[in-house]
Amino acid sequence: MPRTKPFQCPFLKISLDNPQHLPVVGGWLTGTVVLKKPSHITKIGDVCLTFSGRTKTKWLKKGADGRIVTYRARNPIFEMQIVLHSYTISDEDVQSCSWPFELQIPNPPHPEVTDGDTKPPVPMAEITRPNLPTTYYSWTEWSGWSNTSVEAFVEYTLRVDLFKSTRHQANLSLYRSTIPVILRSSSTEKPVENIQLRARKRTLFVSSRKLLPEELQVPFAKREKIKRFFTSPSDPRFAFNLRVVFPSIVQLYHPDPITFQVTLIPELEGPKTTIDTALPLPEVRITTLSLSLQATTRTSVQGSFDAHFNEKTFSYIMCENTDLPKTKILIPTSPSKEPYVNESGFLDLGEMLSLQLTRRKSKIWGRDGAKFGKPLTPSFETRNISVSYRFKFNIGIECVSELANFTNDYLIDPCVVLAPAESQLQTDELGWMGKEITESMSHLEGISTDLEVANQACEIAAAILRA
Repeated sequence: MPRTKPFQCPFLKISLDNPQHLPVVGGWLTGTVVLKKPSHITKIGDVCLTFSGRTKTKWLKKGADGRIVTYRARNPIFEMQIVLHSYTISDEDVQSCSWPFELQIPNPPHPEVTDGDTKPPVPMAEITRPNLPTTYYSWTEWSGWSNTSVEAFVEYTLRVDLFKSTRHQANLSLYRSTIPVILRSSSTEKPVENIQLRARKRTLFVSSRKLLPEELQVPFAKREKIKRFFTSPSDPRFAFNLRVVFPSIVQLYHPDPITFQVTLIPELEGPKTTIDTALPLPEVRITTLSLSLQATTRTSVQGSFDAHFNEKTFSYIMCENTDLPKTKILIPTSPSKEPYVNESGFLDLGEMLSLQLTRRKSKIWGRDGAKFGKPLTPSFETRNISVSYRFKFNIGIECVSELANFTNDYLIDPCVVLAPAESQLQTDELGWMGKEITESMSHLEGISTDLEVANQACEIAAAILRA
């Protein structure tokens, strides 16, 4: 089930008006079809242009006896066809023709509406939102524990066919040209503002004699360094809630930093805290921090009796410990006039680090971070392929030389990744999108070069045959 190979016939070619511009759902695809009629063709039959999109998955599963079983699944997303030229007996004998075309990219309904399965009702906002996925390709090597190799892709193609007479009277076309179309999923008109913040809270406590003001500067003896790993009921305790707020929606190239807020709520009432609350509370500082988006690609194929599902995860690391300042970051316990602390007492680490997200890398402190292993794709779902994300964080803290950790690895915090806002793509305010689109189209430039070489070879061969 290979992807459709591009091919430009030397007699029948497709050219797009603006190949460097990535079309979007609901937008228009314009171009021209040019025909240079060969000498052995006397009449021009129907000329049909077909624009289509499809998803395909392929599994290779190795059994215990060494045999490899292949499973396939494909789903046509849409197909639209227009007739550029209709065959008539009275057509004049012309040597070359050109037909401009204009196609509007369709917007199919949400897959949960068309599947017909028994699923919970889908909100109207979810049904009406654009659901055409971006061009996508994924391939995984053989997995040792499952003996499975998975290939999945979403592709869009533009094909033109020249028939001998009418397209209804002949099953095969005389000449055909096919080019790929890289389609980007649509997004909001302006950068999204409602990022639907989500909060997680964990109760932590510190038990150490250093919680006493007079013992704070006294170092631990060797015997105490070993005993400190075992909590003693006689040691003073300080309990607090660490609260983290992070987004459920992340938009690529958003001009504002990604929100990631941290605050500390002391538990001064009850038996958990035994220190003197009349004195200043001990400081809690951030020592380590890791932020990432975990992508899950889920594919399905139909077996002999039931469907098979496969999930592959990949982590996009947005921030690591090396991105933090050298001095440990103090977590506030109340509203203050400190930088990056809002009126609710939250420290916004995303704003402090100027954390922004692009398709291929994150930006921290106004500079480019490490490149991702593969480009980040906006969230989408089709019948047999879906890409979803979850927001993951890991915070290491320190209080009076005692260390603790807060992570959401064991929780499921879904996060929707949106394509860049349309207004930014038009104005390119950040200066990144043009470079990204050029990189996305670079492989097509290589394809077009190969096609020119192939076309020249075809023309030379045709000239030799005519001679």
